[in-house]
Amino acid sequence: MARLLFILIAIGVVVAVIKRVAGLHRQRSVDRTTERHPRFEKTEKCARCGSYLPASLTRESAAGQICRDGCADHADDNSRAS
Repeated sequence: MARLLFILIAIGVVVAVIKRVAGLHRQRSVDRTTERHPRFEKTEKCARCGSYLPASLTRESAAGQICRDGCADHADDNSRAS
């Protein structure tokens, strides 16, 4: 009986150590990700279609900030501008 109890406690300790090590690794990878990419980015409203998108996905035009890759309302205008 004592041997079974010892084995169960040993398994519990091993599982706890594995979870702790995995948690620390996960926390470090999250920290590295947030250092490279900001969690939140300023959003801009497209002057033509009205959708809000991150500032990195907009471009300046005579009308103001518009979708960089085009949108359904003005996709034909973007092809002429290129």
